Amino acid sequence: PTPNTDDDFLTNDDYIIWDSLPKDLPFNVGFADNNGYYLFIEEYKGDPRIEVSVSLYDGVGIKIWEIRGGEDKEYRGYAFPVEYVYPLSIDTTLKYVDEEHYDKHNFLNSDIVKDLYSNSIEMNCETVLNQNEALVSNNKQYRFYVQNTGNMVIKHNNRTTWSSFTANIELFDPPYHIAFSPIGEFILRDNNTYSSWHTSNPLFSLINTEKKNTLLNKYKFYLTLSDEGELFVEDQYHNLYWSNWDKRLYSNHIRFVNPILYDITSCNEHVRNKYINYIFAKPEYYEYYLIPNDPTSLVKKYYFNNLLPGELLQSKYNASLNITENEAIFHYKNSSNETISKTLESCEKDGGVKQLRLDTKGLFLDCKENNKIKTITKIPLEDISDYEDKINKNITYNHDTYYSAYNRLSIEYHNNMEHPNLMINNVLTWEPIWSYDPPVRYLNKISDTSHIEMVNGKITTDNTFTIHDRLLSTDKSDRFIYISNIFGLEFNTGLYYGITSMNLKNKNFYINDDIVIKNRNQMELKYKGEYDKIELRNSTNYLWEMYGGFKECDYIISNDENCNTLYTVNTLNVTYVSPTIKERNGVINFYNNYLHYIEYNKINEFNIFNITEYTNIKEPIYSLSLTKNGNIGLNDNQYLLHKEYFKPDEYYYMFIKNRNLILKSSTGEYKWAVNKTISNRPYDAKEIKISHSFEEGEMLYCGDYSMIILNGKLLYRDHNLKTSTEIDYVKNNSAYLFKIEVGSNNISFIDKNNKTINSIRSPIINNNSRLYCDIRTRSIAWDIGNKQIMWSYPIINSTPSTSISTSSSTPEPLKPQSRKYIWLYNRYYKQCLYMVNQRGNNIRYEKCNKSLKSFKWYVEVINGKSYLKSAINDKLCLIVDKNEILSGRCDENLNDKAIIKYIPQFKYIKYKEKCISGIDDVDDEYSEHYLTLTTCNESNLKMLWEQKDVPSTN
Repeated sequence: PTPNTDDDFLTNDDYIIWDSLPKDLPFNVGFADNNGYYLFIEEYKGDPRIEVSVSLYDGVGIKIWEIRGGEDKEYRGYAFPVEYVYPLSIDTTLKYVDEEHYDKHNFLNSDIVKDLYSNSIEMNCETVLNQNEALVSNNKQYRFYVQNTGNMVIKHNNRTTWSSFTANIELFDPPYHIAFSPIGEFILRDNNTYSSWHTSNPLFSLINTEKKNTLLNKYKFYLTLSDEGELFVEDQYHNLYWSNWDKRLYSNHIRFVNPILYDITSCNEHVRNKYINYIFAKPEYYEYYLIPNDPTSLVKKYYFNNLLPGELLQSKYNASLNITENEAIFHYKNSSNETISKTLESCEKDGGVKQLRLDTKGLFLDCKENNKIKTITKIPLEDISDYEDKINKNITYNHDTYYSAYNRLSIEYHNNMEHPNLMINNVLTWEPIWSYDPPVRYLNKISDTSHIEMVNGKITTDNTFTIHDRLLSTDKSDRFIYISNIFGLEFNTGLYYGITSMNLKNKNFYINDDIVIKNRNQMELKYKGEYDKIELRNSTNYLWEMYGGFKECDYIISNDENCNTLYTVNTLNVTYVSPTIKERNGVINFYNNYLHYIEYNKINEFNIFNITEYTNIKEPIYSLSLTKNGNIGLNDNQYLLHKEYFKPDEYYYMFIKNRNLILKSSTGEYKWAVNKTISNRPYDAKEIKISHSFEEGEMLYCGDYSMIILNGKLLYRDHNLKTSTEIDYVKNNSAYLFKIEVGSNNISFIDKNNKTINSIRSPIINNNSRLYCDIRTRSIAWDIGNKQIMWSYPIINSTPSTSISTSSSTPEPLKPQSRKYIWLYNRYYKQCLYMVNQRGNNIRYEKCNKSLKSFKWYVEVINGKSYLKSAINDKLCLIVDKNEILSGRCDENLNDKAIIKYIPQFKYIKYKEKCISGIDDVDDEYSEHYLTLTTCNESNLKMLWEQKDVPSTN
């Protein structure tokens, strides 16, 4: 460093790289006397690892600082010598030399510090010791006061003997003062009344309020500064309760590391915070008693209904409402991080601001002169009884007051808000009552318009309905719906999580940011409180609706305008199948172009229908309607999901059955289904094969004509001419036809009692027998196989050479006939179904062998019953006995053991409602090649048996 001279103690070329004095210490430690301080460096004789120590002594020989070599602890600087809390026997007065050598810590400036109290201060609610006002000892040598830095000190003349160590703490703002309580405590506070340090009185620490009040009537407390420099709290009987000397029994205090609002409850004081989160219309409504009727158990919330000048309503969103001397100003940051400031109201010309006030009638700025009141917003008085159905039943509230008594002002900022906003909400229902910018919408309707209509400062017509807005009912009810930032769109009977906005813009209707309805003119959205539903219309059409809860309908039926349409973002609870079928139906939810439907009491069978995939329509689907002419229309009939191909019936109804969504007409005809296979073949099949269902209500669909069983009759229908002709399939046509069965050598007409009305037979047996649409002749024909037409309607001129027989009596016994044998091949095992030539043996699957009859099978229908027979012996069939798959006699019909259906379409071998499958259980070494009976599942390859022609043995 630069050499020292008398004229140049420290130059700009010198840098302090280390100082033993801690920077936060507000005064020099020790007493310099006339000799100053002494630094000693000496060999440390105790522990050889330390080697050396450096010590600092003051002018009277007290060690005030030391550091040792090898010390691994963090260096903490000065320790405050306890000796200096107590008086010295020497004169500690220092002479003032000049300004250059003036040390503010060791000199007391009498021009700044004023002596105010002598010896003691009575501690009560009115007494305050302000910054630089001193309590002086009787001998005038000691002074206690608060410095400008916020540090409380005791000075012995110039020497500092005690400090609170609260100097220059950045969290606190000057000027500072000391407040007193009548229970013998004193508290250091800053300009905002935050406490940084305070004492406690042990006499009052562990007693209740009642005993405190008793003691307060008996005792008075004083803060006293003795002639020895001791600062202590005593009562009128000179009992000691606190002292700054740590040798006393009670010398504890609390120093806060964060700003604390400490109320002096014995003064009935509540300290207002400069920074307030909320203000309430009726703050007293939030206080309560822990013990009913016990005034000592009152829990005070210390809420306010106003903001005073210098206070602000704070938030965590970079936004605040500041009350200045003249104005109420709202500050917030926009999406570009720019600070926006807007003045709500001003009292600049009316003497300045008295307060911002929230009450049951609105939000007001009160001015100081002439009782001037500036209205920010008015709120209508409403009886709380009108809202009790919306209030949480667990909330305690005053039933005899106004709804607006529970209003709260705060700053809110949530998803879909452009910036933080100043808002009044009701704490019972969390409904938005008012907002500043933009105003809360009290909408009568939402329109596709850029023109905003306002009444009394509230938006009544807009193209947007979003968070904190209300949509009021258009009928006589007082109901409304609103969008909550917590729960979404709230109705009176339900809510929709996740819905944060509805918009009508550019001929489109949006929910959130998703288009729901596209390119429709003059749309308007309104709310009907009587039904708790939203309705969307334009000048010509009813487009869409949304209910608060499940919409309830007896049926989905075309002749009821209230229950003939499904709307997106809705759930419909359908009670029954139809007016004539009182079976329970189910629930259908329509959302995002999907129908989700569940049959009644089958909650685990959740089914999904993708309308977009089915129709290839790319735009949003918002409605699905059953029309009076039998169509299924989409989007107000802009598109057709299904078109009626014949004459309209009286009505059409839709229902859920067996995981399928089905459309039927009033005559009982199956018209459409999500899954075309309603029974065991498509409802619009062009051919009926062996084992296929053809029952009442089902048809053979041929495009522009069809054959159907309706009301016990067999009908041929011309779809172009809209004509229906009854088919005479038997001479006596008075019987009630219920179904038709196609066999390998016959077609049978059967009534409701499962009795054969008539049977048309062929001497030829062929498993390819079918009833089909002969489009060339516009007829329905029975083809026995190889294009041999055995029967048709209308009659085809070309008659087959093979003769057929018809009978309305019992069919003739089975006669020997030529047969076509097949293999039943399983692609999973790559093996064929195999029968042992012996009754009672298990049927298995083995490697296919064209030379063995054990692999050859044929299906035969006798008296409407289907049998799977072996080529080994025409009396040997596949039978099921106690879930075992065995070989047995075909006439072994006890409990229908031999009635087996083969369904080529699904490749199932069925016994009753179950299918025959391979076992192949890895945990069972004997299961390989054996079969079992299990639930049919087309994804289980072990139960799929393909029909294959038997290769020639040549």
